[in-house]
Amino acid sequence: MLKRTQSTALLARTRRPPCPACPPVRRLVHSTPPRAATPRRDQLARVEYFQAGVPQRGNPLRDTKNITFDAYKHRRDLDRPADIELDGRIPTTLPSLIKVFAYMKARGTSPSKSAYWALIEAAAEYSRTRQGEDVPWLWEEQAERDLPVSRGGEQGGVAAHERTGLGWKIAWSAWTDARAGGIDLGVRGYETLLEAARPHPHLLPSLLYHAQNTPALYQSLTPTTYDALLRAALAGNRFETVLTLMTEMRMRGMTPAAQRMSDVVRVACQNAAPRVALELAQGYERQAAHGELEQAAWAEILRASAECHYIQGIETAWDRLINVHTDFKPDEGVLLLILNASARHGHPQLATAALAQLARLGIPGAEHHYAPVLEALCARGSLPDALQILDTMRASGGIEPTLATARPLVESMVRPGDIKWVDAGFDALEALQVRGERIDVAAFNAVLKAAEEYGDLKRAVVIYRQAAAFDVVPNVETFNTLLAACVRCNARDQAQLILADMDAQLGGGGSGATARDADTYAHLIDLHTLPASGDMEPAFYWLEEMKSRRLRPALATYEGIARACWSRGDERFRLVLEEMQAGGYRPSRAFLEGLKRGSERGERERTTTARPSRVRGKETKKA
Repeated sequence: MLKRTQSTALLARTRRPPCPACPPVRRLVHSTPPRAATPRRDQLARVEYFQAGVPQRGNPLRDTKNITFDAYKHRRDLDRPADIELDGRIPTTLPSLIKVFAYMKARGTSPSKSAYWALIEAAAEYSRTRQGEDVPWLWEEQAERDLPVSRGGEQGGVAAHERTGLGWKIAWSAWTDARAGGIDLGVRGYETLLEAARPHPHLLPSLLYHAQNTPALYQSLTPTTYDALLRAALAGNRFETVLTLMTEMRMRGMTPAAQRMSDVVRVACQNAAPRVALELAQGYERQAAHGELEQAAWAEILRASAECHYIQGIETAWDRLINVHTDFKPDEGVLLLILNASARHGHPQLATAALAQLARLGIPGAEHHYAPVLEALCARGSLPDALQILDTMRASGGIEPTLATARPLVESMVRPGDIKWVDAGFDALEALQVRGERIDVAAFNAVLKAAEEYGDLKRAVVIYRQAAAFDVVPNVETFNTLLAACVRCNARDQAQLILADMDAQLGGGGSGATARDADTYAHLIDLHTLPASGDMEPAFYWLEEMKSRRLRPALATYEGIARACWSRGDERFRLVLEEMQAGGYRPSRAFLEGLKRGSERGERERTTTARPSRVRGKETKKA
């Protein structure tokens, strides 16, 4: 007779399991959770049919020998068709769901819509969260192929799920399997599929194309679906796709969330499209229900517009950030970009506002801060204000402006090609004097330089004589400009008078001269190397005096002397070239080509001169 314990154990082994349909327990698998949520290598091989493409080992749906059902022990469950509703008591991890689907496919049972949803959601979760440690056997493949291994999301490596896309392949296979079985997963399934494709932005155009070519799905897309599409497009920096989605949402009367709209504006600015970013931002804010975009989005528009010199975007974003968000403080880089754009488009008010913002930031004014303001004033045609800004530079910024600083002023008077603009500049100086404003010598020299570039020596001398009336003390640049005008007009006598005036006012002449600089001597040398100047001795005299004062002559000065000696047949040409070589000068290409053309011209002239004499000799002999 069996003992009680032995009979109880035997009865337990032979007793049929309870009916799964009977309450309170209704389950298809054991309630014990799996040891790990990671699919083993053999499990991944068994679900090969879920991966994209044609299976390499036949159709696992028909070949059930490779399918094991460790979790399904009950004979009654194996004998009756399974109906999975996934009511929360069934495990929803990806390995368990794959086992359930493999079992159902082997038994010829069609999964329900909720089952497909659960599988795609699990695959999406796997695609989003799993890293290289989920599939250790892939590390070996990476090592064999000399690829960087990523374990636990290490920086610099290639995550396994990003290389293989296992989660995405399972999700897409479930989607296509449901479509093949005539099951419409609807928008919910499509949105979950987008979540699975988030780590793979290159799949977004295909998914969008699929939705557009499925009328039932395309017509049922919701703002949540478009948000998922936008999120994937933004993650991949696919600006064209973002614009397509925004256009479709506008046509359907949908509007993205504020954060998503800010991301769209940011991507547009990063792709050098500030005009598009501004239109999107203004269109979003015109809808009163959504309010305003965040400050960071307008800051992106401001920077991108300044980089692209889009003046309308700069003005709109500047007004929003400075007048509305008064706590906004742009950095110096953005302000410099705004100054450059203002100079190009002739917006002095914006340039002045940016200059004032620099002062609020405690940044000391520099020449490259004031120069765009001057250029903007000149582009707008405000000559009096442009002349006055030079005095502001000297008084406020401690900057000594020069003719190079005032070059925009000179160009504004010379570019039109009418000498009347020089008179307009002189009238602007008189207007400043009437208003009691101080006239900077750089502003005075700018008007003088404009007259010199027109080649009007008489007008330049008249302007120079009015320096005392404007309370302007001429400097070296003033006299150098007058000497340059004398060179243009080949006025050597007038140059001597100007040089004497320069020595009288600034000090010069004799061994103690200090006012003359290299430009002064260069103009004096050029004055005596002109083709009509005749004697070359004064040019060599000024060259020697220049070197005695330890001023290095410019290359153009040496080339001018050498060219003049060459054209006159002066043998000192070779001495000048030797001195250039000793001083480390490299002749310019234009200078060498000019000498070559001169040699060829001289050879032709000698040949032409000798040929008629021989002809005349022959004619005389015949006669």
